[in-house]
Amino acid sequence: MKKKIGLIGIGNRPFPKNFKNSNWDGWIENLKHSNDFKIVSISDNNIEQLDKFRKKSDIKNIKLYTSTNKMLNENKMDAVIICSPAKNHLKDIKICLKKNIKILIEKPCVQTVKQAKEIISLKKNNLISVVQNWRFKDNSIIIKKNLDKKKIGRIGQIFFRYLRNREKIKYSNYIYKEKYPTLYAMGSHHIDLFRFILQDEITKVHCLSFKPFWSKYKYDTSQSVLLITKKGTYISYTTTFSSKNEDIAQESMIIEGKKGYIYNDSDWFEPPVFLFKKKKIELTKHIKKAFRSIRAQNNISDKRILNNFAKFVNNEKSDHTKFIDSVRSIAVLEAIIKSVKLKKMVIVEKI
Repeated sequence: MKKKIGLIGIGNRPFPKNFKNSNWDGWIENLKHSNDFKIVSISDNNIEQLDKFRKKSDIKNIKLYTSTNKMLNENKMDAVIICSPAKNHLKDIKICLKKNIKILIEKPCVQTVKQAKEIISLKKNNLISVVQNWRFKDNSIIIKKNLDKKKIGRIGQIFFRYLRNREKIKYSNYIYKEKYPTLYAMGSHHIDLFRFILQDEITKVHCLSFKPFWSKYKYDTSQSVLLITKKGTYISYTTTFSSKNEDIAQESMIIEGKKGYIYNDSDWFEPPVFLFKKKKIELTKHIKKAFRSIRAQNNISDKRILNNFAKFVNNEKSDHTKFIDSVRSIAVLEAIIKSVKLKKMVIVEKI
């Protein structure tokens, strides 16, 4: 029997504004075809979002609410997906934990380590699974497998560059007012990726931060960060939302080991991935062309996440991202910001 699931938030991530041209199908579409879940209700305090869903969705008999409390009180559910803005995550998590409902929540799970500790103090964080898209894409699984097998030896350094023009797109005003938008929107993906493929923790950070004069954002959009792991890997991480780049790939990663290196150029961490030792080898050559696109890889990631969440809800062994694990990436982001303010290297808080 399918588990009953509800959604908190019905924005672009669960229900794309322009489905045809979106980079993902969204939670709604994936759940519609799920063998594990049945959507029973949705809450969003934005009536326009609910109206859009009512008019455009072909899924019927779903109860819509402007109050999450009311939705949870009036519906018996096994699980929820929290897709609300990050500023609402703490409140939404606490509401769900009171009902002992299993939670799948988008990153960042909460905004700060302080908020995370508040959740941990409730002693129910074992009910939470966190969406970490990058670690469930084909690239990360393949890269991690090769690093685990020591194919390029001990990792000495990683060079990661992210160049995106996010200035030209018209977002809601709150987007342009967010603190350190690049770090929380994309850095949370990248930091988690580093930790996941290396199976190592970042212990020290040193960061320079700025924004160009043309930026629409209130806070810095560009960072150049040195990350040092417990095992001694050095990660040079450069990221920006204020690039004029329209030609080269947004993301570039080189993982250098003692015996060779692994390389990927992409926009959203899609194939191909190459290994260089004595010769060039494509590690992703078995992946068909239809599954190499940005949208295909995002959907593959989402389906893996939902499959793991289904196992989590059923108390089966799964590879889901635990709340504590996700919070360790938030601790790294906070250390980066602290480094910017103090203008020196900072130790990452242990979680």
